[in-house]
Formats: sequence, structure tokens, C-alpha cells
Amino acid sequence: MTITERTTPVLMLVVVLLLSFAHIPSDVKYRSLKRSHTLTAFGTLLVVALIDSVVRNSISQTAIGLSSVAAVGCVYWFLHRQSPKSLGLGDVLLVLPLSFALAWSDALLIPSWQLAASFSGAIHAVASWLRSDSRGIPFAPHLLLASSVVLALNTWIQEA
Repeated sequence: MTITERTTPVLMLVVVLLLSFAHIPSDVKYRSLKRSHTLTAFGTLLVVALIDSVVRNSISQTAIGLSSVAAVGCVYWFLHRQSPKSLGLGDVLLVLPLSFALAWSDALLIPSWQLAASFSGAIHAVASWLRSDSRGIPFAPHLLLASSVVLALNTWIQEA
């Protein structure tokens, strides 16, 4: 395993974790995500992936990542258009860097990430409903934490 094969997944995980630390508190408290943080993270992930592509002389992982961004982004955009109050534009933009990082590592991580985020979000929603807090839940923390866990587990498994 070369240095970039070890470093790039860790760098992507670090970017996702930093994005989590930046977004989770503001989304929980204000139900708001800063687009500048999301787009900066996406740009950083692209630069890391492109550098890795140049070093390895292969752009296939970056192409897979960008394809996943298009697919997941379109699904979330469609859901946002159907119910903007349920899924905000911040959530739509947030899935772009997250899906890129996950798909770059392994495209098969996308379903695991979506399942984990949806399951934890559903538990949160039921708990909120049982407390009679009908305000809804912020979904970004579920997306961020699920992607962090899935990326960390995948990086750990790849290292073993």
C-alpha cells in the first residue's frame, strides 16, 4: 500500500469529521447549515481526490465519486422539491461532499450510509413525536454522523 493509498482515505475522513463539527451544533440549534462550509469541504475533497488521481495515474475513483454525487444529489433534490419543509436545501447540498467521500472510498458504502442515517433519523423522529415535539428533526446530524461512522469503519477495515 502506497502513502497516498493510506493517506487519502484518512484525509477524506478528517474533512467529513471537520464538517460534522461545523454543522451539527448549528443545525441542532438553528436548523441552519452554512453553505460556505459545505462547499469548502466539497472543494477540499475534490482537490484531495484529484491529487490522489495524479499520483496514482488513475482517475477512476474520482469519476465514481462524481457519478455518485450526481445520483445522490438528484434524489435529494427531487425529495427537496417534493417537500422543502421536510428536507432543506442545506441537506441537499450536504449530501454532495458526503456522497463523494463515501463513493470515492467504495461506492457500495452509499446504501449503508443512507440506511444508517435514515434509521437513526427515524428513531429520533419517533422519540421527538413521543415527547410531543412536533417541530420535526434536523436530518444533517444523522447524515454527518452516519457518514463519519461508515467512513471510519471502512478505513479501519482497509488498514487491517
